Amino acid sequence: MTDYKSKNLTRKEVSGFKETEIGLIPEGWNFDNLVKICNIKMGQSPPSKFYNIEMEGLAFFQGRKDFGIKYPKITMWCSEPQKTANTGEILLSVRAPVGDLNIAPEKCCIGRGLSALSMKNKENEFLYYLLQHNKNRLKSIFESEGTVFGCITKKGLENFNVAIPPEEEQDRIGRILSRLDDKIELNHQMNQTLEKIGQAIFRHWFVHFEFPDDNGQPYKSSGGEMVDSELGEIPGGWELIENIKEICDLVDYGYTQSASEEEVGPKFLRVMDINKADWIEWNTVPYCEIGKK
Repeated sequence: MTDYKSKNLTRKEVSGFKETEIGLIPEGWNFDNLVKICNIKMGQSPPSKFYNIEMEGLAFFQGRKDFGIKYPKITMWCSEPQKTANTGEILLSVRAPVGDLNIAPEKCCIGRGLSALSMKNKENEFLYYLLQHNKNRLKSIFESEGTVFGCITKKGLENFNVAIPPEEEQDRIGRILSRLDDKIELNHQMNQTLEKIGQAIFRHWFVHFEFPDDNGQPYKSSGGEMVDSELGEIPGGWELIENIKEICDLVDYGYTQSASEEEVGPKFLRVMDINKADWIEWNTVPYCEIGKK
C-alpha cells in the first residue's frame, strides 16, 4: 500500500485507494457488514448428559480452549447436538477472550463459546484470513463494551464492517495463505512426533536402563550388571548423589522487574504466555529488564 505519510499526501490524495471507517482500501474493494457476505450461526451448549469421550455422535467444541494452531483438538463428543458447524466453516470465539479462530475439521457440535461462519460464495479459506486480519478490531470492540466478560453477539457480528476484495482475489488470498499455514501445521505435527520419540528414548535408556551397551545391545536385557540402591536397582558403576551441588556449579539467581511494553531488555516469556495456547504469539510477549540481587 502507498506510504502516503512519507510523500506528504493526505489520505484522499492517494491514487487507487478510497477512505473507509477502517482506513484506506483499494478502489476495487467493497466495505460492508459481515452479514452481507456470511452465514452466521451462534453455538449452543447441549445438556451435559449428552457429552461423552466414547466418540458417540459429533465432535464437540465448547470454546477456544479446544483450539489448535488452525484446527481444533477433538477431546469430547456429543450424541444430541443443539447447533452444528459443517466441515470447513470458520469457528470464532465469541466469549472472552474473543476473536480467536479455527477451522472445523469435520461436521461438529458447537457450544455457546463459539460461532460458525461461512462465506455465501464458499470462499471460507479467505474468510478465515479476513477475520484473522480483523482479530484485533474484534477484540477492541467486544472486549471493551462495559461488560466484565467480553462477548460477541450475533447482531454484533452481523454489523461488523470489513473490507472485501473481488471474488477472484478472495480465492487467490485464501489459497496462498492456506498453503503456508498447512506447511506450518505439518511442521508443528512433525515437531510433536519428534518430541514423543525423544521422550520414549529417554524412558527406554534412563528409566528402563536399556541404553546401548559396549556391543550396541540394550544394557539391562542383555545381562548388564544391576546393583541395589535406595531408589531400587541401578546399573553397575552408577552412583547416587545426595545433592545436585555435588555435580553442578550453582550460579546466582536472577530476578525480573515488571513486564513492559517498551523495548527494554530481552523478551519476557511468562507461564501465562505459554499456557494460553499451543502457539505463542511472539509479538505480544512483553519485554523486561533483567538484573541480579
